[in-house]
Amino acid sequence: MKDRFRLVQLGSRDGAFYCKDNFTGSRTSLKTKNRAEAERLILHKNEAQQNPLLNRKIGMAYLAGTDSAITKRTWQDVMDDIIKDKQGPTLRRWLVAIRDKAFLQIRSRVVIETLPDELVTVLRKGSISTNVYLRRLQNHCLGMGWLPVPILPRKMFPKIIHREKRAITWEEHDQILKREKNSERRDFYELC
Repeated sequence: MKDRFRLVQLGSRDGAFYCKDNFTGSRTSLKTKNRAEAERLILHKNEAQQNPLLNRKIGMAYLAGTDSAITKRTWQDVMDDIIKDKQGPTLRRWLVAIRDKAFLQIRSRVVIETLPDELVTVLRKGSISTNVYLRRLQNHCLGMGWLPVPILPRKMFPKIIHREKRAITWEEHDQILKREKNSERRDFYELC
């Protein structure tokens, strides 16, 4: 099988090295002027094309070298970690948010192995609150270094659109006044 990528050096002998895609003809910089390093990068790019599953396992081994728990950390672990620093009303909001049934799909899933499609499914099953808290969970993982890149890019999250809010009507106000038995509170409502 012919290699997909090959090494190209532009300019003089001390010029930068590029990766040329033999199928598309495009060139991308390898951001190095060291020939040995550039050749190694090309070798790995070609190996990744030939054995994508092996490449994934090798990548997971490298990640596990920096953080031994990265291959075992689930979304439930992330949820547990995030609520450790919360207190008061914020803690109550988080406790309610993480019980959302939409999160059942990813709760036991390993974070680093989560696919974008799985997050999209959670978003489709959930509500506006699910969208907000899933963003926060992913951002927590990125901030802690538990994810090298976002699983779902910011632009792929649905736009948060809240329902229209309204005040009570005069008739609704009158009904509240009629039902209120506490005279002090009724006077307050009338004042409002």
